[in-house]
Amino acid sequence: MEKHTGQDPFDLPARVREAFAAKRFGRWADPALGQVPIGLLSDCDTTGGNSGSPTIDGKGRLVGVNFDRVWENVANDFGYNPAVARNVSADVRYLLWNLDLIEGASDLLKELGVGGK
Repeated sequence: MEKHTGQDPFDLPARVREAFAAKRFGRWADPALGQVPIGLLSDCDTTGGNSGSPTIDGKGRLVGVNFDRVWENVANDFGYNPAVARNVSADVRYLLWNLDLIEGASDLLKELGVGGK
């Protein structure tokens, strides 16, 4: 919301702005944040071109979808360096919030195994 300018590439759809303003986060809100987390930074590695790959936590749970890696991590394709291996992921709760409360895609949520509204 803080980056919304009304102009591309920072033009959030009205439905997202309205849901955020009304604090309509449903079950996807993080109790500590009081809202839906959008992204996360993880200390992992991918090879180039793996945007969209699942981000899995230490217990094997899906926690996000890989968006990109930090600039310092680009050289890891040529020589892995755990000191800079960081990836930026979209938090799965943000994705599910969009499907559920923004797009009303209850059938898709059921297919994903997380139910509808």
